[in-house]
Amino acid sequence: MSYINNPFFSTDSNNITKINAQQNSISTLGVKVPSPNFCPFENIPSNFRYVSESYDYENLGPTSYRFEVTYQCQGCYKYVAVGYISNMDSGSVIDYDFNFTNNKIKFPFNEDVENNFPDFKIIYTQAQKAEKYGLNEIAGPGYRKAFENLIKEYLIKFCDKKEESIQKRSLSDCASDLGDETINKIAKVAIWVGNDQTHYDSNQNPNLDLNDLKNGINFTVNYLISEIEKKKLLQAYDDKKKD
Repeated sequence: MSYINNPFFSTDSNNITKINAQQNSISTLGVKVPSPNFCPFENIPSNFRYVSESYDYENLGPTSYRFEVTYQCQGCYKYVAVGYISNMDSGSVIDYDFNFTNNKIKFPFNEDVENNFPDFKIIYTQAQKAEKYGLNEIAGPGYRKAFENLIKEYLIKFCDKKEESIQKRSLSDCASDLGDETINKIAKVAIWVGNDQTHYDSNQNPNLDLNDLKNGINFTVNYLISEIEKKKLLQAYDDKKKD
C-alpha cells in the first residue's frame, strides 16, 4: 500500500497497532492497522506511540467503516490523528492531500516593519491565517484593524501626535495626516474597503475587494517605511552640521 498522500508515512509501514474497534453498539473487533513512521514536523523518520482511537465510527457498509487513531510522535511529542478505513480485521490508511510546507504564514513586510510596528505584524498575520483557511468574513476586519494600528502608531511614534488625540479620531481622519496626497488617497480607498468588510450590511464599494484592501496596506507600509528612513537620514545630516 502506498501512503503518498499521507505525510505521516514515508514508505509502507511495518509497524502494526492493534485497535479494539467498536463495529457497532455491541460488537468489538481487533483491527490491525499500520502505524505512522514519519514526522513531517521534524521532517525525519520517527516512532509514534498509540494514544487512543475514536469511538465515533462511520459505517461505510456491512463490513467496512471509518475511524481515527491518535498517536504521539516520540521525537517532537506532537499529537496527530490518522484516519483509517477498516474491512473487518484489518485497516488501511486514508490518503489525503495536505502540504505541510505551506502551513507557515509568511509576513510580507521586512524587518523594519516588524521592529517599528510589532502589533501591526501580530494583527496582520492573524488576518492572513484567517484568509488562508477561507475565513474571509474574519480576514477583512482583521486587515482593517491592522491598518488602523499601523497608521495611528506611525502618527504617534514618528509624527509627534498625541496618543489621546489620535485614539479619538477616525481612521480616515488620521490618514489625512500622513503627509502625501497620493498616499492619503490610497489609504482612504483601503479604509473604505475595510469598512465594507467590517460593518453590518455595508457594501458601498462593490467594485473593490479584499485584494484592494491589502494592496492599499502594502502601498502605505512602503511609504511609511521610506518616510521613517528619510527622517533618520535627515536627522543624521542635521546632527553632522551641528558638529
